[in-house]
Amino acid sequence: MEHIIAKLLQDFEQGKMNRRQLLQSLALTAAAASAAGAAQTSAASGTRLQGVGISHISFDVADYRKTSAFYSDLFGIELFQGTLKTQNHGRVGKSGTYVTFRGAGNRGRAADAPTGRVQHIAIAVEPWANHADSRITGAPAVEAELKRRGLPIAETGDPQVLDPEGFPLQLIGKTYETKN
Repeated sequence: MEHIIAKLLQDFEQGKMNRRQLLQSLALTAAAASAAGAAQTSAASGTRLQGVGISHISFDVADYRKTSAFYSDLFGIELFQGTLKTQNHGRVGKSGTYVTFRGAGNRGRAADAPTGRVQHIAIAVEPWANHADSRITGAPAVEAELKRRGLPIAETGDPQVLDPEGFPLQLIGKTYETKN
C-alpha cells in the first residue's frame, strides 16, 4: 500500500492530478486496503504492524480558509478548527478520516515555505489501540518494529518515518483524534 500512496502523492506533487483526484484515489486505496486487510492477518503478511486506515492527510496551502471552504463546498466536508489559528480540519465522511489545510506560520512553517504540497500522511496502525499517549512510548510494539527495520524515528508529537520517496508518514493509534 505504501508504494501506491507514494505514487499517488508523487503524481499530485508533479501536477498530474488535482487534490480532488488525490483524495478520491486515496479513499479508494484505503477501502481496498481495508478489505484486503480483513482477508489476511498481520502475521501472514510478515509484518508486526497492521495499517488499519488513513487517519488524515495534511496539506500546506497558500490560503487555508479559501482551500478548506472549497473542499467544504464541493464535498460537503464538515470543517472544524482547533487551537491552531492558521489551519482548518475537514472531516471526510463518517469514518473519522480528515484533511488538514495548513497556512503559513503553522507549527513553525515559514510564510515563504512551499505550498500546494502534501505535508504528511497519517496512517493508523495496530497494535496501538489507545492513542491517549501520543508519543511512541505509548506503543512499544510500533517502536520495536520501526527500530527492527532500521527506520529513523522523528519524534514530532507523533512518530514519523520517511518512505523511500521521502514522504513523511506519521504513525498513530487507531483511536487518534486531532488535538487541535
